Amino acid sequence: LNMKLFRLKSLLSVPSLLNIVGISVAIAVFFVIMSIIEKDLTFNHSIKDYENIYQLSQNDANFMPRPIGDAIGAEIPAIEQVAIFSPWGAKGNYFKKKGDDWSKVWFYHCGACSKDLLKTFSVRILEGDTTAFDSKDKMIVSDKAAQRFDIHVGDVMKVEISDDESFEVVAIYEEPEVNTELSRYEAFVALGDESIDDI
Repeated sequence: LNMKLFRLKSLLSVPSLLNIVGISVAIAVFFVIMSIIEKDLTFNHSIKDYENIYQLSQNDANFMPRPIGDAIGAEIPAIEQVAIFSPWGAKGNYFKKKGDDWSKVWFYHCGACSKDLLKTFSVRILEGDTTAFDSKDKMIVSDKAAQRFDIHVGDVMKVEISDDESFEVVAIYEEPEVNTELSRYEAFVALGDESIDDI
């Protein structure tokens, strides 16, 4: 009995507890670091031809004026396609019209993009058609957001009910995998010719 108590006391001593806590923290840190590495090494890998997609940005601002991107795409023969993406190009709050009523819709993130972005990032359209997704009054919504807010192709959305400007939902797309550039976006508004002449 005395021997067992001695072993228990030695296990619960300060140096032993420090060893146990140290090993626990080391294992936890290892798992966190490996998760970060795994995310970085597989980011965008679910996108077809991901290794051929490049982002143009100006200095450290993480953006590029649209005419420069279009000009680079037109002048360099090796570039197959230029897609324009504005992560802050659209509001997240909308009102959806259903009959004579309007209901509030809140997207976590809503961007603006050119139609070419859908092809570049292999966005899968589940319902509707993106042929008309080239004018600024068109919108596409992810399947999960569409389900959450009961949104369908043909629905009309407005930022404010009193606004003259409205957006028509032309397609529902499959929400991209979590570890991709577009995964956090629940809707996109067509960029149209916005900023096409900005220098």
